[in-house]
Amino acid sequence: MILRSIRNEWLCITQRDHARLAAEVALAWQAPSCPDGVAWLDIVRAVHHHDDGWEDWDRDPQLDPTTRELRGFTDMRLEDSTVIWRESVLACRDKPAFDAQPHHPAAPIWVARHFAHLARQTARHHPESTERQECSRLFLEFADEVETEIIRQQGDADGLTKDALEFGYRAIRWFDLVSLNLCLVTGSDDMPLESPGWGPIVYTFSTGQATLHPWPLFQDTLTLRTSARRLGSRTFESPRAFDVAWLSAETIDIDWRLAGS
Repeated sequence: MILRSIRNEWLCITQRDHARLAAEVALAWQAPSCPDGVAWLDIVRAVHHHDDGWEDWDRDPQLDPTTRELRGFTDMRLEDSTVIWRESVLACRDKPAFDAQPHHPAAPIWVARHFAHLARQTARHHPESTERQECSRLFLEFADEVETEIIRQQGDADGLTKDALEFGYRAIRWFDLVSLNLCLVTGSDDMPLESPGWGPIVYTFSTGQATLHPWPLFQDTLTLRTSARRLGSRTFESPRAFDVAWLSAETIDIDWRLAGS
């Protein structure tokens, strides 16, 4: 769950909706030259489904027993997050994409590398936590096993070269970041970020608006929309009180417009 703070309220956006927004941006992207064996639509599919493991959690989110606030994705216990990350990787390995087509064989590797990056970050930022270090280690082992097994099965296919694996992983990270910034942040300074195929792009975002320079989409503007639940409070007396508030929460639409600067 992505929690956007509005005064004393939460706007709650599911991880799968965030991933869908990221994929809509990717689909509108002027596709760069991809490594041999990889088509741009392979990237779009992986971006769209890279958070599929969050489905059950987003349907039944949980309170932090200490703060009595809803757990967002930045407040998760790593032992819970890594289970969800594994499910996301396996979804890209075992399930068809949104268009009923199979995922590229490298898609689970791209997604596993994306989450492995997050696991390493968590371990690095919490060196004192034995639990987080162990969860990180186990997930990294899982990611390595997935990658090794796919490469063993597929042999030396073009789409599994070093360049292809790095390209897909970097693309997922980029579009994930674009969508997260839209969902989470109400304003920013100019941020030059390295994008797939376009080099550094200055990305500026605010409420309902984002600009990119140079402009990388094949249309003049892009309008995005998703739904969010509005919780009128950020703390709750009990899980029962939260369940009541969650089930009765208003659902609203959030819109953004992407344009060139």
